Amino acid sequence: MQLCIEPGELRAAIRNWLPFAATLLGQIKAEYAKVPSSGLRELMDLIESDPEFKAKGRKAAEWISSPVPTLKLERDGLEVELFTLLSTFGTVTDANLAELRVETFFPANEASRALLLSFDAALSHSPG
Repeated sequence: MQLCIEPGELRAAIRNWLPFAATLLGQIKAEYAKVPSSGLRELMDLIESDPEFKAKGRKAAEWISSPVPTLKLERDGLEVELFTLLSTFGTVTDANLAELRVETFFPANEASRALLLSFDAALSHSPG
């Protein structure tokens, strides 16, 4: 999450950063309300103190036009749009597993699906 929030190469590739950050902030706040942690507090502070988010981010949640927010990435002329599924373990006997979150990204449209499948095909046919 931090790589998506802090200025850098990944954030620069996020085409819908403001609505994505607003959605992310809401998710982090909900998680923080259940299980407060310094790591989540730091992520909230990173988003809320970001100059771009301070200027426009509060309004960004209104720009989300889908019931499932997506992450739009673009680099070197390639674009992919993804939605995410965040999984937790509901009944665990290990405290470490109780805090584990598994995030899985799925293509949000047919063009993104085709692009990801082409990457998979290229990797499957490459030597080594």
